[in-house]
Amino acid sequence: SRACVELARNRLIDSLEPHLKSASRAVMLGEPRHSNLGDSFIWAGSLRLLTAFNLEPEYLHGAWDDARDKRYHELNVTRVKAKLGLFKNPKDWSGLVWMHGGGNWGTIWPGDHQGRPEAINALLKAKIRVLMAPQSVYYSATEAGDNPAFLSDRKKLLNGLDSASLKQFVFCHRWQRGYDFFVQHMPEITNLLTPD
Repeated sequence: SRACVELARNRLIDSLEPHLKSASRAVMLGEPRHSNLGDSFIWAGSLRLLTAFNLEPEYLHGAWDDARDKRYHELNVTRVKAKLGLFKNPKDWSGLVWMHGGGNWGTIWPGDHQGRPEAINALLKAKIRVLMAPQSVYYSATEAGDNPAFLSDRKKLLNGLDSASLKQFVFCHRWQRGYDFFVQHMPEITNLLTPD
């Protein structure tokens, strides 16, 4: 119903306000390039949310490679690092990178996830805040914090970052299970439980 949608919208705005109200710019990364209509709606909602905070979204184009089977688009960390020139002086830059959410963090859609932990690490090392829009976390046997794919992602994401830099990565979880898993196994980042 309309009331339920309005309630979810208000909860999302309340959750993200502390992270968005201080931003001067928002650069969007990860536009959906596939036929999942739900992801396109999430992208459109993200645009509306950012404009509600008077942020005119910019786009980080050219950061994706077509995977071999053409169904996926892999995040190219080398290109993201090269595109960091977009941020002329990160120390004076009070914006953030908004990464597209959905249901693709972990092993369920490896092509969509490929390169993301390294790219986030590169952005954080450049002192650029990163906000992952509401996302589902899935690793096969998600309950196990010793899952090899999760441990690999954790290592790539945390590599060489201090605690203050890691807190600049805001991960919005749309499921309680993923939120609980990250709070337990990746408490170094900022974890939020938010509506989609």
